[in-house]
Amino acid sequence: MLIKWIKCTVLEKNKTAFAKAQEGWENVKYAEGFLGQFGGWDRKNPLEAGILAFWRDSASYQYFMDHLHDELFAGSNQEVTYSTISVSTFEKLSNLTSTDLTKLFHTGEVIRVADCLVESGEQTNFEKAQHDVWNKGMEEASGMLAGVFCHSSSNSEAYLVASIWKDHQSHDDYVAKSLPLLKKQSHVKRTTKQVTGNIIDINPRWTIIPANREKPFSS
Repeated sequence: MLIKWIKCTVLEKNKTAFAKAQEGWENVKYAEGFLGQFGGWDRKNPLEAGILAFWRDSASYQYFMDHLHDELFAGSNQEVTYSTISVSTFEKLSNLTSTDLTKLFHTGEVIRVADCLVESGEQTNFEKAQHDVWNKGMEEASGMLAGVFCHSSSNSEAYLVASIWKDHQSHDDYVAKSLPLLKKQSHVKRTTKQVTGNIIDINPRWTIIPANREKPFSS
């Protein structure tokens, strides 16, 4: 599975236009290999939007980028609504629970995303800590519905952990009660250069579920 992580910053005056343009990506649901996407505004930075998109594999994603993306992008008129954009792609290494996150797009209220840049040579230790400490600790957290642990498609030292939470309270309880201990047990400060976290309030109008029928694009 390929995961695409998009972050956009906007001006206050463009927030409404950006949100409406994001809804204009609805027809991506007809693309072969598309598994769904969701996102919203960052809780700590309300002028930053975060969107996660899921694809079956890199081949289906690349076909979309080569043949279909530009049509949808032009139709959304989104380019004029944001100030900056960053796009990263990752390959899934494992699920955080037995439930696939792509089955729960309409279930949670909050997305937690951690961008992790690992010290050179610490990839094996970091991955082991993720599987032995973080996956177990997050799965046991009340209200954590599902998540994915991913490795960058282009940078061997970059990883992404994304999880979906039932509601704000369950996520806040995890941050207060579980997160400090998991950080200590995983030795995350030793193995990472930088960890950037985003807490995204899910906007249901940005959620896109794959279509059950095919619809040709105009191109």
